[in-house]
Parts: sequence; structure tokens; C-alpha cells
Amino acid sequence: MVIAGWGNNEVAVVDLDDNYRMVKIMLTNNPEPTAAGQRNVEWAMGSDYVWIDGPQTSEVYIVKIGATIDSAKVSKTMESKGGLMIHVNNFERAAIADMMKMDHSSPDDQANGAGLQNTKNVDVDDSTRAIAVSGLIMGCIALLWAVGLTVYKAAGGSSASTATKEQAPGAHFEEDFVTLGSKQAV
Repeated sequence: MVIAGWGNNEVAVVDLDDNYRMVKIMLTNNPEPTAAGQRNVEWAMGSDYVWIDGPQTSEVYIVKIGATIDSAKVSKTMESKGGLMIHVNNFERAAIADMMKMDHSSPDDQANGAGLQNTKNVDVDDSTRAIAVSGLIMGCIALLWAVGLTVYKAAGGSSASTATKEQAPGAHFEEDFVTLGSKQAV
């Protein structure tokens, strides 16, 4: 396990199989912390390398772990572009490696891996297509309903467009006087 602190430039490498024995290594000789409140740690799958960023100094430290935690060291320091670390796993390469392993295995294992040989022509699951089409139809119906209702209201097809007259007790208003809900003192 690799634990990188953000308050200093140390990294703790812990051996979980050896009674949680720990070794600390320094990422840089910089006396100031190179992390501004957070530090990203990414272990490249299938490798001995851990990438740790130093966002305050725009650096990325590549730590090689090796056979034991005692051999852990910073193998390279790189300049960080944009301050982001992105990890990509190449699944096609992993599938090809698995197929190559099966070429040297038993015939039963090869029969189980026959589907991996043609990774380019994979059928796409269409279970979401029906949901998308029904959502599109419902959206179109709602749009047509809203347009029809707007046209109906604009043409004066509702009695709600006529203003209501509020009168205070004892007050007399002309027939075409319209109030917006305000009260008049008597």
C-alpha cells in the first residue's frame, strides 16, 4: 500500500504481507510541501510504478516499488501539464495477452476463450434503445400539447384571461376599471 501525505513530501510504502512493515521515502528535496492540500496517487496496473503528483510545483513523481518495499525509490520526476493525472487501461492489449496465454494452455481453456478472438465485432446491447425512443415520443407529445395550449390561450379560448374585479365594501368602480389585487382604502 502506498500512502502519500499532502502536508510533507514523504510517501509511506506499507507491506501488508509482512506485519504492516513500513518504509518512508522522500519524493523531492524541496523543503516546502509540493501538494496544495491534496495529492493524487495512481498505481499503474500490472507494473511496479506508482505515480504521485505534486500540484503546487507542477511535478509528477514516478516511484518504482520493486521486489520489496526496501527497494522503493523515486525513479523519475516529470513536469506536470495541466495538473491532472489520467490513468488508461488498454483492455484490447490485455485481451490479446490473455489469448496468447490460452494458445499455450489446454484445449478446454481455449474453447472458453474463443469469444475473445474477435473483439472488434461486438454486438451492442439495445436494451436502452426502447427507453430512448419512448422518451422521445413522450417529449414530442408534451411539446405539441404545450404549443396547442398556448395557441388556445392566446386566441382567448379561456375565461381565465378576463380580469377579476375586486371591490372594497362601499366602493363603486366603473365597469372597465381593472385592479391587480391591490386594495383601496375607503
